[in-house]
Amino acid sequence: MKNPFFAAIIVCFCLTGLLCASARSNLSGGNRAYNREKYDTALEKYTLAGNAAPDSFEPAFNKGDVHYKTGLYQDALKSFEKATYSKDVELQGKAYYNMGNASFRLGKLSEAVQFYKKALELNFLDKDAKFNYEFAQKKKKENADKNKEQKKQEQKQDKNEKQNDKDKKNTDNKSDKDKDKENKGKKDENKQENKENKKEGMSKEDAQRLLDALSDEKKPKQKANVKIPLFRMPEKDW
Repeated sequence: MKNPFFAAIIVCFCLTGLLCASARSNLSGGNRAYNREKYDTALEKYTLAGNAAPDSFEPAFNKGDVHYKTGLYQDALKSFEKATYSKDVELQGKAYYNMGNASFRLGKLSEAVQFYKKALELNFLDKDAKFNYEFAQKKKKENADKNKEQKKQEQKQDKNEKQNDKDKKNTDNKSDKDKDKENKGKKDENKQENKENKKEGMSKEDAQRLLDALSDEKKPKQKANVKIPLFRMPEKDW
């Protein structure tokens, strides 16, 4: 699989006749510094060239290259955007292409797709723009599908958590009801036992009195102190 071509395109317009001598000199010096990876010097030279020729778009484009190379993608976008106002269609196409690269690096896939598309509209033969356009579209779709799946999983997880909370609540309520029922059963059982004890049982004092009474029944009774009347003869019949 071909890797996306995300290298910025540097334009060397140091020999353009529209530029004054100072601008051409600084632009040329900036290109030499850029090729030697002396990016601070290159940026300084391109800035001087832009100041010397404010109506020129080449210095802005090359400043964008420096920003891109040093990872300042947001600054690169601003510089490349200035270059898109050039009347040079080729420069416009390269500026849009590099804006696509910078946007891709920033994770702005939708913007990257649009910039690559604009570059292809200006130059439909640009194979790198075509490849990056298709690649960015693919990544955009993959991210959308990934986000959709992630959202689906989060919703599923949230649903499961709510169900678990509901089940736990129901279990707790059931447990409380069972405990109340069990406690009530014990209370009823104790109450029944107390009732039976009242019916069948007796205190120690009552038991002792009962034993004493039974003992008295077994003892011989004392002779009653009762006067017995004398035997009398039956009266004579008249």
